[in-house]
Amino acid sequence: MNIKHVILLLVVTKFTISGLQGQSKKAEKAQKNAEKIERFQRIFYQKARKKVVKSRKKMQHKETQKMMQLSNRRSRKFNKRHNDIFIVRFFVRRKKRR
Repeated sequence: MNIKHVILLLVVTKFTISGLQGQSKKAEKAQKNAEKIERFQRIFYQKARKKVVKSRKKMQHKETQKMMQLSNRRSRKFNKRHNDIFIVRFFVRRKKRR
């Protein structure tokens, strides 16, 4: 998790904790059920999305599949390196190029 996610999580929990103090048990239960349904919908969407991507990849020729796989690897590496906040990158020391 990066810093953005942690800050967002703290802000959301602060509002939910302050909002839940005055609610009845019925309202708390309804809110828990709504969160549960939302979580299941998110999981269902992610699984459906993976199936669609897999089927689209399968439709391609073998050469195209390999090219897509290589592109996916490159993008994952790039995103992994650039996942931090842009200001932090200015202060990180890099290796010297030869």
